[in-house]
Amino acid sequence: MTILIGLIAAYIAWQQYKGNVLNLRLARYDRRFKVYDAVKQILSTVTREANVGADDLRKLGAALADADFLFGNEIPRYIDQVYRHGLQLRLATEKYNQTIQTAQFDQAVVDEMDGHTKWFLDQYPVAREIFRKYLDISS
Repeated sequence: MTILIGLIAAYIAWQQYKGNVLNLRLARYDRRFKVYDAVKQILSTVTREANVGADDLRKLGAALADADFLFGNEIPRYIDQVYRHGLQLRLATEKYNQTIQTAQFDQAVVDEMDGHTKWFLDQYPVAREIFRKYLDISS
């Protein structure tokens, strides 16, 4: 009888351990998905508005801080790249707005804005593929 009780206790402990592991995986997945969502949000904003706001860049910066601890090196590098393109787009847009106010049209600024906007448009499949191995729950 003592052996049976010991086996039952061991089985319960094993089930609790497996449950805790699953809970940790779920929590890690949720945190990782929030980072991915922040990247998708900035891609969506640039696609919709052809510009990026300071709040969007702050959110992406916070996602980058989380990504350092949740992912391998490629995700923080990618987010940093998105952040830099967003910042450059924002600066080019501000330059463009200043040239409009002074009636001095600058084609180079427009081309720079266009280049960054196109880069963002191309990032949907790239972001999905980079994040895939961290967010895939099929196995």
